Amino acid sequence: MIQGFDCATKLTSASAVKLKNAGFNFALRYLGNSWKSFDKAEVMIIQKAGLDLCSIYQTSANNSSYFSKDQGKKDGRQATTWANNVGQPKGSVIYFAVDYAADGRSQLNNVKSYFEGVKSTNKDFKVGAYGSYAVMEALKGFIDYYWQTDAWSNGIISSHVHLRQYQNNVTVEGIKVDKNEAYKPGIG
Repeated sequence: MIQGFDCATKLTSASAVKLKNAGFNFALRYLGNSWKSFDKAEVMIIQKAGLDLCSIYQTSANNSSYFSKDQGKKDGRQATTWANNVGQPKGSVIYFAVDYAADGRSQLNNVKSYFEGVKSTNKDFKVGAYGSYAVMEALKGFIDYYWQTDAWSNGIISSHVHLRQYQNNVTVEGIKVDKNEAYKPGIG
C-alpha cells in the first residue's frame, strides 16, 4: 500500500523532503485562504520533494446542520475557484469533508444532497468524500473517490474506498499529521 499523510501545517522545502524520506508518497492539503491552506508556492515545494498532492475542501462540515444541497453548490463553486487558483490539474479530485459522526437516514440523506449540490457546480474536478464508514456506504456509486477515516467507523472498512485515514495526530519529522494509506490506484 502507498503511504501518505494529511495535515494542516504549511510545508516547507525541508519539511516536505523529510516527510518524503520518512516513507510518505502523497500529501493531502487544504484548499482555501486560511492558516491551514496551501498555495501555488507550496504546490511546487510538495512536487519538488517527490510527493503527490491531493486537495481537501473543508470550511466547517463538522455537524449535521451544515449539509444541504445549497451548501454543496456553494462549496462546489468555491472549491473549484481555489483549485484553479493553485493550478490543480482539471480532472483531478477534490475531497469534500464530512467531519463528524453522520448517521441515521436523515443525516446521510442530507450528506447525499450536499454532494448533489457539489457535483452540480464543480464541473472541472472529480468529487471525492472524506468521512466515516456510514458516509462511504451512503455515497457508494454516487461520487468519484472515497477517503474513509477510522474515526466513527467502528473498525469497519468499506470495500470501495481509495484512501483510509488510519492514525490521527501523530508527529513525524516535527510535523503533526494524520497517516493515510491508498488502497486503489488513482488517489487523486
